[in-house]
Amino acid sequence: MKKFDNNKNVRIEDLVESGMYEPILLQELSSGKFNYLADLPMDLRGNIDYMEPLLYAIRNYLGTYKVYRYYSESLQDNEKLAAEIVINEPDLIEDTPVSKNEQFIIENVQKNPKILKYMSSELKSSAEMLGKLNNINDAEVTKEIARNCDIKLAIKSRPELSGNKDFMESAIERDVKALEFASENLRNDYNFLKAQSANQEKVVDYVVDNLNNFGIEGIKGVRESSREFTVEDCLDIINERAINSNDERYKKVREKVKERGIDDVHTIRWVTAMVAQDDNISPESVKKILNYSMLTMEKTRKNLTKSGEMEVSVGNIQELITPLILNRLKGKLQAQGIDIDESLQQKLDNYTEFYEKYHEKFNEMRRQNKKLRITPGDIEQATADIRSSEINSEIQEIREQISAQMETGNNTKEVEEESL
Repeated sequence: MKKFDNNKNVRIEDLVESGMYEPILLQELSSGKFNYLADLPMDLRGNIDYMEPLLYAIRNYLGTYKVYRYYSESLQDNEKLAAEIVINEPDLIEDTPVSKNEQFIIENVQKNPKILKYMSSELKSSAEMLGKLNNINDAEVTKEIARNCDIKLAIKSRPELSGNKDFMESAIERDVKALEFASENLRNDYNFLKAQSANQEKVVDYVVDNLNNFGIEGIKGVRESSREFTVEDCLDIINERAINSNDERYKKVREKVKERGIDDVHTIRWVTAMVAQDDNISPESVKKILNYSMLTMEKTRKNLTKSGEMEVSVGNIQELITPLILNRLKGKLQAQGIDIDESLQQKLDNYTEFYEKYHEKFNEMRRQNKKLRITPGDIEQATADIRSSEINSEIQEIREQISAQMETGNNTKEVEEESL
């Protein structure tokens, strides 16, 4: 078998001239059809004098080491060659002997941290290996540990990772359940959790299912993302119905939202009340609305006064979607033959119980306030734009809010500016 002076400089033309390789093989490989190599006898695939010139000729022609994939295991177990390969094509070491080689990974991980994705599953879940990788203390290596390795073991070997935003962000992108291992500070970090939930709506689902594990600032951050998801979804429905339905209320609500803006405190209640009229509402839309409701409930529950009591205020009551709307949404799903799962029903029950108790506290606050100065005209003006028999209950809620605003000292002009 012919040997070349320097295999690294071999070209396809050199292989043709050597007569060592079938023309069809070189033709297929030159076209990027590497599967042809799988049909070669194993003795050839394990022959360094045959395979190495082929590997470098294709690398020089196509810029890839993919021939390495078809090396025998004995040839693949070449740390010097693998160190060349992982710089640009770390995926090629997957399931090879070097992917199981702890020392090789440690020595080459900083060349390309992405090799951690392709090292063996045994090393990914090895406490000893993760300890060594953590000792490297390289930001990019740390991110790849989060993306590919056992999170629990990684944090056990280096506890401060639970509060490392880059590490936890990468872990959450991989699996939202990684939030379980986030530090208490991160689980109460408004900006961190707002960013994570805005990037991945599954974070909203996870937090709603684990409310007790998050602080009020974290809840507020996730709630902001949830609100954006919910309003966007509702407006899509409203816009579609405004175009394709004869029901003028959809257009009125759409115009009202344009006028007042999506950040108006009332917007979420207007749009959810309106989509509750849609007979074809989807389970996904209902879940978004219920998620937002649960997060608002928890924010309200955890918003304590200096005396340690739950704060009761007009602002809080304005943010709470009425259980009537949620139950109407549930009814729309049932009318379509869609089953309501136990988890959704439990959340709805919990929210309803909280709302009723909070509403009673709010009414008690109103009864104790002796500064009522609202007129029938104020109520009429405030509710004129979306009056309808289907959402009278929602309007009644807004009326009560206006009354409360007046009791707390707002003048008529402020009420008209802040209400429907």
